Amino acid sequence: MLIIRPQQMHSLGLAAGQRFEDRLVAHIRNFFPDVCDRLGQDGTLQAIRHGMDRTRVYRLTTERQIAKYLNLQFVFGLHFDETLPWAAAVLGELEEPASVRMDRLSEKAERYTAEEGD
Repeated sequence: MLIIRPQQMHSLGLAAGQRFEDRLVAHIRNFFPDVCDRLGQDGTLQAIRHGMDRTRVYRLTTERQIAKYLNLQFVFGLHFDETLPWAAAVLGELEEPASVRMDRLSEKAERYTAEEGD
């Protein structure tokens, strides 16, 4: 029987978290190269970590939900969840499932972007 000690589980969790962070950095660099150039490597990583912290507040747990949140953060700004009333309202509805909130948030973001372009 294989026994995994708590310290080993912690180390495995850290490694998995680092791989996820690395995937997010690659994703953000791919889709937002201009923003990443302006922020630099350290600034980009800080922004991603800030966003990941915020996703915990909103109980977003899947990679897809976290990546969607970061996409919106890189489009609308670091504190979009606090400065845009429609985003704050949707994200704050914690009784709703996270997947429903993220779908609604994406729809509202598309409408907001279309209205701003008019």
